[in-house]
Amino acid sequence: MRHYVLIFFGIVSIFTLCFQCSDDKLKIKNNSSKDILVYYSQKRDIKNEDLEYYYSHTAEIPKNSISPFFAKNNKWNNIFEESQNGIVTFYVFDSKLFQNRSIKEGQLLLKNNKLYLEKYELNKSELKRMNWLITYPR
Repeated sequence: MRHYVLIFFGIVSIFTLCFQCSDDKLKIKNNSSKDILVYYSQKRDIKNEDLEYYYSHTAEIPKNSISPFFAKNNKWNNIFEESQNGIVTFYVFDSKLFQNRSIKEGQLLLKNNKLYLEKYELNKSELKRMNWLITYPR
């Protein structure tokens, strides 16, 4: 019985620590009439990116809404510090592109830059001036 209690508290601690590592200060405002998918990249060109973090770097934002974009298991400050030249690129896609697709197909769609609706290349100072709110469309 004691082992189960220790295992339970261990699992709760892990989830609590992971939640505390996530940062939700960045918000996406979707003023369009369609659901969007936003992907962030720490590289300037998504074509050369390894998309192993496909799900942790994406957020689906419903039409006409404001939603947090969680930096899953990370902090936005760290993401900017670790990016090329302190710039993070945000790509906005129509979420319908990704419906009924495998993870691999979704990754390939992301790499095709011509499919995005809008692209934002921002540094931390710019986002601070924007109150950590990216609005689509501009």
